[in-house]
Amino acid sequence: MKKLLYILGVLVALLLSGCQYGPILQEGQYCIPTEKAVELGLIEEEPEGIEVVPITDEILGEEDIVLEPDEEVMEEETAEEEFMDEEAPAEEAEYPTKYFMEGDLVNFPNLAATDEDGDAIVYSFTGPLDENGEWQTDVGDAGEYLVTISASDGKTEISQQVMLVVESENMAPVMEPLSDVFVSEGETVSLDVNVVDPDGDEVDLSFSGWMDSSSKETAFGDAGEYTVTITASDGVHEVSQDVMVTVAQMNRAPVLGDVEDITVTEGELVSVDYFATDLDDDELSYSFSEPLDEYGEWQTEEGDMGLYEAAVTVSDGEDSDTRSFFITVASSNMAPEITGLEDVEFTLQNEQDSYLVELVFEVSDPEGEELTIEYSGWMDEATKEATWEDAGDNIVTVTVSDGVNTVEDVILVSVNRAPQIFI
Repeated sequence: MKKLLYILGVLVALLLSGCQYGPILQEGQYCIPTEKAVELGLIEEEPEGIEVVPITDEILGEEDIVLEPDEEVMEEETAEEEFMDEEAPAEEAEYPTKYFMEGDLVNFPNLAATDEDGDAIVYSFTGPLDENGEWQTDVGDAGEYLVTISASDGKTEISQQVMLVVESENMAPVMEPLSDVFVSEGETVSLDVNVVDPDGDEVDLSFSGWMDSSSKETAFGDAGEYTVTITASDGVHEVSQDVMVTVAQMNRAPVLGDVEDITVTEGELVSVDYFATDLDDDELSYSFSEPLDEYGEWQTEEGDMGLYEAAVTVSDGEDSDTRSFFITVASSNMAPEITGLEDVEFTLQNEQDSYLVELVFEVSDPEGEELTIEYSGWMDEATKEATWEDAGDNIVTVTVSDGVNTVEDVILVSVNRAPQIFI
């Protein structure tokens, strides 16, 4: 029993003092200071350079041997602890302390021994240690935990409190998931990335793949699917995610060239001259407004004389372009003719004098169509009586029409006054 008490004391002292030797190497084998082992006659001489030696149950024998802690060693350890306390007062603790990092497995692998009396030694632990004296730490477990380790042979139980210090491990940045992006050619891709760092560290973002920054202006020809990798780093850890960017093809409308106005005579064929371009090389189709047919043609006939507005439209199946133009259809009828119409000049001798103006001329029509004659200006018919008040140059317009075409001729009727002598 005494041996058990000593061994438990040595176990805790060596375990918590950071001794590189386990106090219990295996079942029935113990780690004993060499000086004490020589003093007790457990070994014949102290091995050079060895401070601790393993001693087995066979060496100890059946006698109860009380091994007291070496006073000199204890004084050295106490002095060392006091020195460390002075150097690092922030780490001062009244309990033996073990240090771990978040994610480490806390355990005591050297706690395995048997009692010389044949009694089984049972260990117990307080939380967060489990029944095996282990605790798998995780991110977020940083802190100080005071635990109690107890050993019992069923008759006697001793305990030791130990401070477990779990230090914080650097935590990786957290990046919010990004949805895939859909744009059309010509639009700008913008990636709005939200990143937080649990430790408050500065985070650097980098982009690779199809983009090297958070935005990219697309152009015609960029249609397709692309992968962009976004990486966030706090200098220790990196997290990445891929974003799929889909650029839809943006149709470019075809463009019609200018369409010239067209002039024809009744009976002639109207044919539109047109052309168009398409930057996407799409297949193009054309359509025409009335009076043109589906081929952009119109066979005129007599009676179609007039001015018509028409249009041609080109389409690539999605977008279109239209141009308007005019079609002038001249009559095929030949205009009538006026011949023999001449200016008239005469003189009146006095105020009572007058003169009958009579316009003599001929009109004709190549097609022999019926003609109408109209007079305007100074005369409204073919004859007129000129008086003293009509003196001067008088304009007369003669208009002849066959119902389709009209012609005009203008003459002057000059009325002169003779000099007068008054006595």
